[in-house]
Amino acid sequence: MTTLTITKCYEHNPMKSAISEVSDTQYTFCQDCEENIERWYDDTDPERLPMWTDWKVSK
Repeated sequence: MTTLTITKCYEHNPMKSAISEVSDTQYTFCQDCEENIERWYDDTDPERLPMWTDWKVSK
């Protein structure tokens, strides 16, 4: 019988050498939890400077 270990991350550690970019979204995977993650370039709020969002697990 095998056991499954699930690792949860509060802050993802992206694999920078494997980032794919499509339009304003970047995709890669987390080196710690091995989930697919993404972030996007947020420039929708005129009162804040445009910036990349934090990495989130992809749906």
